[in-house]
Amino acid sequence: RPDIDGLRAVAVLSVVFFHAFPAYLTGGFIGVDIFFVISGYLIYSIIHQNLRDAEFSIAVFYQRRIRRIFPALLVVLVACFVAGHYLLLPDEMQALGKHGLGAVAFLANFVLWNESGYFDTDTALKPLMHCWSLAVEEQFYLVVPLLLGLTWKRIPAWALMLVLVLASFAFSVHATGVDASRAYFSPLSRFWEIGVGCLGGFVMSHAPARAVWSGFVQTRPKLLTVGNTLAAAALAWSCVRVTDKMPFPGWTALPAIAATVFLILSFESQSWVHKLLSLKPLVAVGLISYPLYLWHWPIISFLYILYGGMPPAGILLWAVLGAI
Repeated sequence: RPDIDGLRAVAVLSVVFFHAFPAYLTGGFIGVDIFFVISGYLIYSIIHQNLRDAEFSIAVFYQRRIRRIFPALLVVLVACFVAGHYLLLPDEMQALGKHGLGAVAFLANFVLWNESGYFDTDTALKPLMHCWSLAVEEQFYLVVPLLLGLTWKRIPAWALMLVLVLASFAFSVHATGVDASRAYFSPLSRFWEIGVGCLGGFVMSHAPARAVWSGFVQTRPKLLTVGNTLAAAALAWSCVRVTDKMPFPGWTALPAIAATVFLILSFESQSWVHKLLSLKPLVAVGLISYPLYLWHWPIISFLYILYGGMPPAGILLWAVLGAI
């Protein structure tokens, strides 16, 4: 699925350029939400196949997650602690240690939630601030695979995921109007985004559902092309028009979430959007999206610390290239 790697590239580049040049890509942070959908789709597809073949093991699942996440994460943490030893004051180094512990324990979202909001100015001085999204994702995977394993053949997987998505989305909409930090960092307000990806995974993994969907895709190519164009427009709109002043995620995140899962499901239409996403340069960036996400923010954050504020644009551009 080169188109999924292309979507990964769109997601990570949106986040990277938002962090480097926030005035020009005000909604680039929505790339994290695109990641959530992709992750949910891929992980559910794997879990469904393993459950169907009676090969699912919670222990093996978590082992694979650790092998996927920890190597690059630990290298970045060590680099941050070495840089912090030379560049940070003692209290800043202590905070970095706390954030590093939160990253390893996948509790970074709760640590940041208790400190301040995602868009507060002092977040630029937190080199491990971006690890909150890894924490949310792993918290989802601590709960949902276990539920699927325990309820398999008792409760339809799609029904379980649909209830989770609707409940989480309702909480997200409520939280955005009450507490912006809770809405942003709480796993309860983010699970619906991963869950939508899981529902997409169900459609492509469940034979009857896939047959119905594939028939729809193959018999309505023009309609699918229009849909894919609208989905691409929704992602572009989210990146350039959404701002940190809007309640988020909730309703504001919905267009990007719906657009992402639609693009994932409609790849058989081979529209111009999928051909664009499958271009080799985008695929190449998509293949390094996870380590690029890990590296880009500490580099930018330490530059903020060195300059005592926003670094010059040229330096930030070199930071992005250095992260790549």
